[in-house]
Amino acid sequence: MIVKTRGVMRIDRTQAEALAAFVIRIRTDWSHGGVMAAIGKVTDADPLDIARALVNLAADPTALTPALLEKPGPWWRNPESRNVAPPRNSMRCHEHPDHEVPCPACRAAFEADPPRRETIAAALKAARGARGAGDRAEQEIRDRRAS
Repeated sequence: MIVKTRGVMRIDRTQAEALAAFVIRIRTDWSHGGVMAAIGKVTDADPLDIARALVNLAADPTALTPALLEKPGPWWRNPESRNVAPPRNSMRCHEHPDHEVPCPACRAAFEADPPRRETIAAALKAARGARGAGDRAEQEIRDRRAS
């Protein structure tokens, strides 16, 4: 149940419990009860602002207690506009290391001159031969170890 106080939605017990459970996994030096008490003392912020502030506070290694949540501080600031999401792809092209895969240069070359059926068949045959050679080498190693 969400309760409104002076036009602001208050965080309910279920939300507070879930938020506290999340935060104590990040800050193992904080107790669940301490985080719940800190959340309960904030009466004039909506659940999203409380969650954001508590996560910001937990990220600060100098914050020794979640009790600081009820006080004004940098943890109550709006999030910065910079993107902290991980890059969508960290694989680099083997021919153009400055590009991520799929490489636009390789894609353009492929579209300009697509491989023919014979070229693909030859590449597959070579790959299967190389794989077979690797399998034979591994079998030889196993045989040597067994004897």
